[in-house]
Amino acid sequence: MKAVLFMLWQSFLNVSKESHFFLYLRSALCYNTVTKKRRTGRGKECAAVMSGPIEIHRRTEQREIQEEQCTILQPLIQELRERQQQEAGQVQTLYQQFMGRLTALPENVPVAEGAPIREEQAVRKERKRREKEAKREYREQGKRGRLLFLEEGRGLKILQNGDSLKKWGDARTKHIEVYMILPEQAERVKPLLSREAVDLVSRGQAFSLCAVEDSEVCGAVCARFSQGREDAVEWISFYVAPSHRRRGIGGTLLLELLDELMDFMGGELCRMEVVFSETAEGIAELLQAASFSLETEKTACAWRISVAALADAPLLQRNPSFPQGLFSLESLDHYQKKQIYHNLKRYDADYLSMEELAHAHPKLSYVLMGTGNSLDACSILDTQEEGVYCLRQFFCTRNHTTAALPVLQASARALLAFCPGEAVLEIPTVTESAVQLVQHLLPKKTICQHMVHAVLDLHERKGLLHGLFDCREQKQREE
Repeated sequence: MKAVLFMLWQSFLNVSKESHFFLYLRSALCYNTVTKKRRTGRGKECAAVMSGPIEIHRRTEQREIQEEQCTILQPLIQELRERQQQEAGQVQTLYQQFMGRLTALPENVPVAEGAPIREEQAVRKERKRREKEAKREYREQGKRGRLLFLEEGRGLKILQNGDSLKKWGDARTKHIEVYMILPEQAERVKPLLSREAVDLVSRGQAFSLCAVEDSEVCGAVCARFSQGREDAVEWISFYVAPSHRRRGIGGTLLLELLDELMDFMGGELCRMEVVFSETAEGIAELLQAASFSLETEKTACAWRISVAALADAPLLQRNPSFPQGLFSLESLDHYQKKQIYHNLKRYDADYLSMEELAHAHPKLSYVLMGTGNSLDACSILDTQEEGVYCLRQFFCTRNHTTAALPVLQASARALLAFCPGEAVLEIPTVTESAVQLVQHLLPKKTICQHMVHAVLDLHERKGLLHGLFDCREQKQREE
């Protein structure tokens, strides 16, 4: 019986050896048979005989798979090699063409368009290098040179313990020397600059220069960068002693200031603006000569009234009101002042910076706070110069227009209480509504000075300024 079964099994193997499916079935059956025989300890010869054909068919199958893979991949490999050879041939051809053209060119061929470009680039690089060296030397000399002011008043005497930073070669101002005012020297320049300029220079937020003739300070100028524009500056302070006017000192300071700002900004300065009173002596003529365009502002005015005249003003003739939430700036801490600043910023009325608000006059400035520490109105005053107080910030919300009168009355009463009668209050206005309010609350004889707005477009005047700077450098070299 066993012999018959064995013969049947051999015939089954011969029939199914061409089929992969039966090959796997046969392998599984053989594996089970061998495992069963081994467990029972019988059929060792049968297991050895059946395992031989299985191993042979596995090797045959692997070889067939490898042959199929080679058959499929061989054309792809051949195609890649042909492409590489073609690309290498193209590169070699282009290189040979380039070398052939380069060899065909004669030596020292003048290039008509390239030479001026290279020359201009070289001149520009040399100019930048000289500007950097001059700037570094200027700063080093500025650190060594210190202006020691010995007395107060206009036209101060100074003790020079360093070389002059700049010298002007004009015959009228032959002995004029221009110094840069450093932040630590700002407090000593108060007679020459406005209060705003002194504060900005001391914080390093403005440029300031002073002119010196025969050890005597005779003029000063100050400018800062415009808010919201990095390529524009505002001219905020300018003074020349009366005994030194009509001699070109103002023009000297202006050109030196422009030169310094141009150097600091790498030649990217585009605009300079000046706002001054129409009654300022000599400013309009100087700016017109420097190619500024002047325009009188209709609503931009400066109203001046003496403190003694405030007592008869319609502002104080009205019934006084003391609403809840009215505080002087002196009674507020730093956190509350910061809240006021953020409220003004929220209404887009932050005409003062946080530092300027914190340093405003504490006894003359008043605020009216609403519910939830909201700001209803404010009147911020500060000292513009000795004996002159300026209304730097006035604000009132649209929903609380009646809150404007209490803060203005409180500031006016504080001026009468703490300031001498000959002191002057200056109120600048820039809108038509502000002009109407001032006319309504101040006496009819209040002096009104219209402001002039002057603009220098450095793009249009670039050639003129470069010509002035080149002439000055030529005169300095000749000396």
